[in-house]
Amino acid sequence: MLAGRLKEDDKKIIRDLTKSKVHPRNILINLKSKRQHCMTNIKQVYNERQQIWKSNRGDKTALQFLISKLEEHNYVYFSRTQSESTTIDDIFWAHPTSVELFNNFPTVLAMDSTYKTNMYKMPIVAPFFGGQGYLISV
Repeated sequence: MLAGRLKEDDKKIIRDLTKSKVHPRNILINLKSKRQHCMTNIKQVYNERQQIWKSNRGDKTALQFLISKLEEHNYVYFSRTQSESTTIDDIFWAHPTSVELFNNFPTVLAMDSTYKTNMYKMPIVAPFFGGQGYLISV
């Protein structure tokens, strides 16, 4: 066995813990607690998790995979592309229950976004305007 390779049982543990949404550092702690002479490092855990996600996604790009999951779970989504291109400029999606609530209470709108996680340095939620007969900046 090479020092830099994960054993198959370690890969299974990483797969199971990743599925349970365990953080990589905790996965590494778990692996090291099971075997005293474990040479696994955090980079190997990240690499294995990346392989798991890639195998789950198949040959789809990340955006194609996202859209397929949105359709699979009946989310309402809208995407806008550049003219004469297939590059997506914007994408919006909403949970079906949120759409139903919005239809019942159209004057109340709450938007949730994740702050500072965009790797492309683009705004996650652009300025949004809405209302009934008047504009309200939110």
